[in-house]
Amino acid sequence: ALPALRDLAAPLRLIPSLIRSSGSKISHLSILGTIAEFEEFVQLGTILEAIQAPGRVELVMSVDITAFLMTTDILAKGLSLLGQRAPFTISLLRLELHRGHIRQDDLRDVLKSALPEFPNLKTLVIMSHSPVRGAYIRTPTQALSYSPPICSIPIGALSTLAPLHPSSRLEYDEARGWISLIPGVLHDKSCHKKLLGTWHRVHPVLERVVFPIGTYTFVHKKG
Repeated sequence: ALPALRDLAAPLRLIPSLIRSSGSKISHLSILGTIAEFEEFVQLGTILEAIQAPGRVELVMSVDITAFLMTTDILAKGLSLLGQRAPFTISLLRLELHRGHIRQDDLRDVLKSALPEFPNLKTLVIMSHSPVRGAYIRTPTQALSYSPPICSIPIGALSTLAPLHPSSRLEYDEARGWISLIPGVLHDKSCHKKLLGTWHRVHPVLERVVFPIGTYTFVHKKG
């Protein structure tokens, strides 16, 4: 048998045997590789059921939102399933979105549906990889820059992180071709306020939300 593990990072297929060999009192679980279909959520849900650490597990997982079998509806159902299988287990969820872009309303609805299934979830972290600056630009000598929009922080910020390369998609102009960058929802502070408000309404115990360029904490007013 292996020594008892508190921090486990492994591919999904290896985690069940590692938990059986080392005990089930995991406090930090990182799934290596990307989840690309609903069946993998089912497997992860079974793993979470076996962990004996209610309300104290930090879960890190990556999702390929461009995969053929991974729509936003499947993502919402998969996350909800994890909460249903182990409702009191997860205290922190870090969701990394690999490849592609997700629309603001889709991201809002995915977590609006899933968050109520995690009654002990206090911290939500949502990250995405940023593309290389200047990718797909027709004129290679043209310098591109992007400054995040300035907005009031709705709930109180712990910190504001400057992006290295904002996640963006290209806007097509018929006359000039691919010329400008539109920030992805995770890297656009003007989108954060609506997302935070919706998620906190459906999940009032949520205390902290982290985006690639901002960290927000919910302040409960007294009286």
